[in-house]
Amino acid sequence: MEDNIIYPNSPLKEVVFEVRFKGMVAVECHRDEFYREIAEEYPNVLVPHVDQNTPPSLQAYKFEKEDKSAGIMTAINKISYYSREYPGYKKFRKETLRILKIFNEIFKLKKITRTGWRYINIMPYAREEDVIPLKRFLNLDIHLPLKDSDSFKNIDVKLHIPIKADLFVVIIRSIINVINKQEALLLDLDYSKNKDLKFDNAGNYIKESHGFAREFFEKMITDQYREYLKGEAI
Repeated sequence: MEDNIIYPNSPLKEVVFEVRFKGMVAVECHRDEFYREIAEEYPNVLVPHVDQNTPPSLQAYKFEKEDKSAGIMTAINKISYYSREYPGYKKFRKETLRILKIFNEIFKLKKITRTGWRYINIMPYAREEDVIPLKRFLNLDIHLPLKDSDSFKNIDVKLHIPIKADLFVVIIRSIINVINKQEALLLDLDYSKNKDLKFDNAGNYIKESHGFAREFFEKMITDQYREYLKGEAI
């Protein structure tokens, strides 16, 4: 499998790589120093809305590109890079490591507590006989002791799958765009590493997490849907 393959009809809406660490007050006090280093490419500053369920210091600031295609989130316990127009693995990895290097030069991270690679996919569909045509998109077998148990009007599944010391979270959910009423399947894949992590190994964690999530995605989608992603009619 090519690392840098990009489907013409890709369902990807956002790709994220996150690094978490024990809370550091310095991140909040010296956020301006980090911003100064990335402001030319990520000039837009988005401050968090008040969330009564999250302490203010743990709420993330965002620094985004002018066209909102990519951005950086920082809080006192994490930094992440996200792209809404995925440029392919190699370019994404290169920019992520560049941003992490800038961050580390200021805040001197050594140990980290978590890394996470996240793929967020949106797959629009039209209902068939008022049910979701799930089998056109995903190789997903759900067997229940009911007649026609493979037909669903709606679906909302969240799986937490341990992979040795790591964790893989899969979310499959039927959603609807409130503006144009277009229905779609959400396929949200989040591979996280949570044990014995070092900041200097971030590049390896990106490679490993991306590889696992990408392989899972390729096995999860049907051949029919893959032909559509390639730009071929179905």
